[in-house]
Amino acid sequence: MFNNNIYLRLIIILMISALCSSKSVAQEMSDSIMVVEAKEIYRNMEYSTVSFDDLKPKWYITDPVFVREIFNRIVVKNALRYNGEKPSRELLEEKVEDVYNGSVFIELRRRYYDDEIEILRFFSEANLNNDSSDYFFDPLIDYVMIRDIVGVELYDNLKQLFYSHTDLTKKSFDNQLMYSYDIYLNLFRPKLMFWTLTTQARNKYLLSFFGQWGNDYISIPGWHYPAYFSGIELTYIDSVVNNQPKFAYSANIGISTPVREPQLKLNTDEFGQRLFYTGTQFYMKLQGNPLIFIDPELDDFDFTLEFVASMSENSVADMGINYDSKFFSTRNYFVLFARYNDLMNFMDMGWLHAGFGITAYDVEQYLLDPRQTSLQSITSDGIAGWKAGIAMEGGISNFGGLLQYNFDLLLNFNFSDALGGFGFKSSFTISNNIGFEFKYLKSIRLSSDPLPFYKLDSYLVFSPIIRINY
Repeated sequence: MFNNNIYLRLIIILMISALCSSKSVAQEMSDSIMVVEAKEIYRNMEYSTVSFDDLKPKWYITDPVFVREIFNRIVVKNALRYNGEKPSRELLEEKVEDVYNGSVFIELRRRYYDDEIEILRFFSEANLNNDSSDYFFDPLIDYVMIRDIVGVELYDNLKQLFYSHTDLTKKSFDNQLMYSYDIYLNLFRPKLMFWTLTTQARNKYLLSFFGQWGNDYISIPGWHYPAYFSGIELTYIDSVVNNQPKFAYSANIGISTPVREPQLKLNTDEFGQRLFYTGTQFYMKLQGNPLIFIDPELDDFDFTLEFVASMSENSVADMGINYDSKFFSTRNYFVLFARYNDLMNFMDMGWLHAGFGITAYDVEQYLLDPRQTSLQSITSDGIAGWKAGIAMEGGISNFGGLLQYNFDLLLNFNFSDALGGFGFKSSFTISNNIGFEFKYLKSIRLSSDPLPFYKLDSYLVFSPIIRINY
């Protein structure tokens, strides 16, 4: 009987201990859950500005003594954490050595809507440009916690920036492309917008006067074309996305006026002008992307159809030449070009693009006899006739930011004469207002024959850019 009472008491004691233990564990779990929930509630009370993280003021503290002071305050407050856990003594001693050596920095970031510091984190010099989570210790997040740990006085000093630091704040430059008034002055393609209409608060119709000097894709090349085209351009913009036209279509119609070939030192020789203007020409260009009507996923393509057709032929008197002579003239050309935009973002420098097209142009050779009234066409030399070829380009462009630029490598080639050119074109503007454009092409020929007379060995043109847009 005595033994049975002892066993019963032991069982009761064990049951009470187990019950008490389970209550303690449950209480700890409940407390942990309450802490997590409290933190979540606290976080939700603050207005989230995560979408502005890249624009928040940010800087590095580079003063080694100041770094030691802040680090010591955090150690004293037992607030250092490594991957969410308290660091071991060995790890702390190892990290302290880096602090002593001056190879540890502190990154601070302000909140977007006031001057409170929302993040303080240490990182070693090896991770100076590392955007991952591999930092020296876990960051301190929330200004109340940071102020409580380092103290009010030191916290206020941190906000004042009265110490050695490096400013890393992202500066955002926005150039708004407006559609009320636009004057674009460029020797190669000037434009003056004189009428605009918005019909559904999202699409736009623009009407402009335009100019066009030659073409980049025919292998003459176009910038030394003896005619300048001017006329009317109608542009339809379906919508504007990120300050740029999306799904834009344009149509240009114009006529030609004669211009002389530029006589730069690079291109001058004893023969003078190589190509002559021999009559009024009609110009048309259509640009857009019809593929989106087949598949909206093909929205990164742009197509250009451009052609020039002669409408008249000059008489001998119109040429202003009073001696026997022979000369060349290009009276018609055709270009169909497709370009794929936004191939990939290249190291945040801009978007890569590439294009390919087919071209055709004619070369006419004339005999001018001042005693006659009409020009005489010459075909016996074997140079005249239509030239069919291809054109390719590839490069990088950037529209946003302070500096807008475009750089392209060019290749055009006609199969009729195994003749073409290779070069580049580049342009840049500052804040979409003022800049420069530069083009260069070197003639190439795959045969041993010399270049025909109408071709120069190299072509160089440039033009300033001035834009007034609002």
